Amino acid sequence: MADAQATFAAVPQLAVGAELPPEELAEFLLKSGYVRQEPVSSVGAFSMRGGILDVFPPNSENPLRIEFFGDEIESLREFSVKSQRSVGPVQKLSLPPMRELPIDSEQLRQWSALAELTFPPEEYGEFLATQGIRARNGEAFPGCEYLLPSVTPLAKTLLDFTTDFFLAFDEPQDLNRWFESLAAKRLL
Repeated sequence: MADAQATFAAVPQLAVGAELPPEELAEFLLKSGYVRQEPVSSVGAFSMRGGILDVFPPNSENPLRIEFFGDEIESLREFSVKSQRSVGPVQKLSLPPMRELPIDSEQLRQWSALAELTFPPEEYGEFLATQGIRARNGEAFPGCEYLLPSVTPLAKTLLDFTTDFFLAFDEPQDLNRWFESLAAKRLL
């Protein structure tokens, strides 16, 4: 969790003249939930071609084009999704994350290895054949942030934020069978 706080506390503040390697910005976007899309047409997408990075952050009505000269931001402009033409200049820009936790390729690979041991192939074969392969290649997939706590546990759970509560298990025998299966696979 400290890693997430450090990553998202360091959300890049972009302005003309600022120094930031475009590859570093692309890596930040990938870790924080943006997806590559060519051309950029929806919120949460970005693309990079040479010294130009297009991104559509959730805090903007239009996508933005960032032009680099080396590692220096030379210009920031909004552009139209339909025409791909410039709408106007932007003075500064913040790129908030698209997900709560940063995700890196190694976490995805670890999850993939664990998923292959945990999920029964007869029930999850298609899922493992698609999303598991993407994760094994270090690529994020929709919903992966909900599955990653199995390899990168959260520092706190929902119960850490409550004071007076009780917990009721509707089907305790199912829960027991699940724990027993994990113990049999030596995952507990």
